[in-house]
Amino acid sequence: MSFDPPERITGDDHYDSDHSICPYCRYKHHVESEDYSEDPRVEECSQCGMKFHLSQRFSVDHVTTPDCGLNGQPHEYRMHTISGRNFCKYCGRIEPLSESNASGVAAAGATPD
Repeated sequence: MSFDPPERITGDDHYDSDHSICPYCRYKHHVESEDYSEDPRVEECSQCGMKFHLSQRFSVDHVTTPDCGLNGQPHEYRMHTISGRNFCKYCGRIEPLSESNASGVAAAGATPD
């Protein structure tokens, strides 16, 4: 019994954020999120029947934002010269508009940068 695998189109690995792509016939397989795994595994293409290795990579971005108020510290506002708005020099918070600074007049204690 002989088996003739389909001609390989390319020797390149395939990267796709939405599908697992068969490296032999380029069929796009939808991978359910519950099937994601950090461990490499062997998959079989439902289109051409060839087996291939599937690895999935995960990326996490940690984003941190300072906030003086969370630490019980007062904001130290300074006027941004282009926008005319006051920003805290430590955490970047924009000072809320109030009657005292709504007309473009800097709030007391704010100094231009």
